Amino acid sequence: MKYLKKIKDICKTFDPECRVIVFGSYVHGDMKPDSDIDVLIITDNASDAQYRGKLRVAIARDIGLIIPFEIHIITNKEYEDWYKRFIDVQQEI
Repeated sequence: MKYLKKIKDICKTFDPECRVIVFGSYVHGDMKPDSDIDVLIITDNASDAQYRGKLRVAIARDIGLIIPFEIHIITNKEYEDWYKRFIDVQQEI
């Protein structure tokens, strides 16, 4: 959970209004040794490829690349129109 908090803190430096949501096997409680941790970063800046790249680099520099996170950087519209329909259980960080 400390890495998830770090991810959120980094995101907030880029966009104070961003949301960080975890979903998938981590939230369901049925992670396996080879499972990743699915993380949604929701920000209206996500449509800017340069912004997404800088955010990914900042996260990788802080927590490293070994931690098994699958990070999805999306807009609020993408969340409402697509992701929200398919995520049955989620946890906002």
